[in-house]
Amino acid sequence: LALQSRLGEGSRFSFQLTMPVVDGVPEVVPAAATPAAGALRALIVDDNPTAREVLATMAASLGWHTDLAASGEEALALLQAQAGGHFPYQAVFIDWQMPGMDGWEACLRIRELSAGDQVPLMVMVTAHGREMLAQRSPQEQALLNGFLVKPVTASMLFDAVADARAAD
Repeated sequence: LALQSRLGEGSRFSFQLTMPVVDGVPEVVPAAATPAAGALRALIVDDNPTAREVLATMAASLGWHTDLAASGEEALALLQAQAGGHFPYQAVFIDWQMPGMDGWEACLRIRELSAGDQVPLMVMVTAHGREMLAQRSPQEQALLNGFLVKPVTASMLFDAVADARAAD
């Protein structure tokens, strides 16, 4: 470990490690291959078809099974159709602003519809910053298990589910 520093100019830190050479390349198992991540069934709700497809592609890269809905109403219909099924939705990623039923109302209705059954994790996905979330009532905020600001990455989707599960 070395340090070079000059007053008024800044500091430079460096280090050197001696590592053994390994024959072959070790097998790397992606995080999505873990049972908790790979078995996830998610519903993606967004009125923008491009946003839906991008989120679905990212979810598929994590090994998740996804269904897509273009509106809150369509999401409710999908949830009702799969009610009592063997592989219910474990997470719903829902856009904040949609025509007709917005993300907040859809979250409320999904929670009401799922009452008594396994309630899926609810993650709001929006272009609005976190400061807009603070303007919502505590009751509305309690509808959510997570909040993601677009643009979203696959890592953000995975972390939102992991964080929500850890909070339960």
